[in-house]
Amino acid sequence: MTSATLAEKATPQSGLFQTFLMRYATVATVATSIVVGISGVMLFFHVGEGYVKGAHEWIGMAFFVAALLHALRHVKPITKLLPKTRSKIIIAVVALVSLGFIVAPILNPNGGNPFKQFVKVSQNAPISSLAPVVGMSQEALVKKLQGAGVQNVQLEQSLREISQASGVEMHELFGALVRK
Repeated sequence: MTSATLAEKATPQSGLFQTFLMRYATVATVATSIVVGISGVMLFFHVGEGYVKGAHEWIGMAFFVAALLHALRHVKPITKLLPKTRSKIIIAVVALVSLGFIVAPILNPNGGNPFKQFVKVSQNAPISSLAPVVGMSQEALVKKLQGAGVQNVQLEQSLREISQASGVEMHELFGALVRK
C-alpha cells in the first residue's frame, strides 16, 4: 500500500486512523509534555535559556498536535468529563490565569515585574550612566566587562549595543557586573 493510499484511507472514521491514534497519540503526548515541562521549568528559573527556548517552542507545537490527537482518541471519555463540576472549575481557573497573563500587559504595558523593567532600562542606558547605579566607577565597570570577554568598550555604549557588537549574551554581561 503506498503512502498516498494510506493517506486516503486514514480518515477519522477509518480503522487505520484509529489504529494510528491508539499506537501514537498518548505516547506522543506524554513524551512531548515531559520535554515541554522540563524546558519550561528551565526557562522559568533562567537555566540554559539560550539552549532550550527553541526546543521548548517547537516541541510545544508538537505537544499541541499530540494533545489534539490524544483528545481525538479519547473523545467519549472527555465528553463525559466536561459536564462535571470539577472539570468546569479546572477549565475556568486555567482560562482565567491564562487570560490574566495575556490581558495584564495589554492593559498596563509599563506594569509588571519591576526587576524586569529595571533590566530593560539598564540594558539600554549608556554604561557611563549605569556605573554609579550598580555602585562602581566607570573604569571598574569597563574592567568587569573586559573580564567577560568584551573588548573596545566605549562609555557611551549601552549593554545591548555591547552585547550585539561582542556576541556576549546579555545575561553574561549582567552577571559580570554583579560578580565580586
